[in-house]
Amino acid sequence: MNNALERRKAYGHLGEIEFEKFCKRHHIWYKQYGISKEEGFAMGDLFFKLPKLVQATPDFMMVNKDFHFVECKVADKETGDHVKIKEYDLKYYQQYHSLAESKGGSLLFHIHSPQYKESYLVEMHYIRNLFENGDLETGSYPENNKVFYKIPMEDIRRFGVAV
Repeated sequence: MNNALERRKAYGHLGEIEFEKFCKRHHIWYKQYGISKEEGFAMGDLFFKLPKLVQATPDFMMVNKDFHFVECKVADKETGDHVKIKEYDLKYYQQYHSLAESKGGSLLFHIHSPQYKESYLVEMHYIRNLFENGDLETGSYPENNKVFYKIPMEDIRRFGVAV
């Protein structure tokens, strides 16, 4: 696995830590669901042999009033003014969202900004609407050329619930 991807994954782990703190603080049941940081690093290139639906597995399951999958993201480490979500992953997140909806829940994004010391939970349908109707800036990761959308933190604050 290349160094740029390893650094990006390690930075993203900050969001998972903040999500766990939130759940513990509010006595919310949660369970890590996706491939853990340790497994991901140990798997190396084997990770890319997994089906894409498995690669895009949300980070956690959570039960508060309803069942939810939770995907953790961290705001851009340079500016903190946006969060990146890969275009390709959105369709897989939608499948997990549909599965959670069958139990009255949803897929939630837990988005943490270390720069502003803030975290938000945002429902999948708001993120999907931004992809479909927003005029979002795009970019690509240098290590794999995968396209991502930059979702402004102002939209996260507008649609999310501060936690």
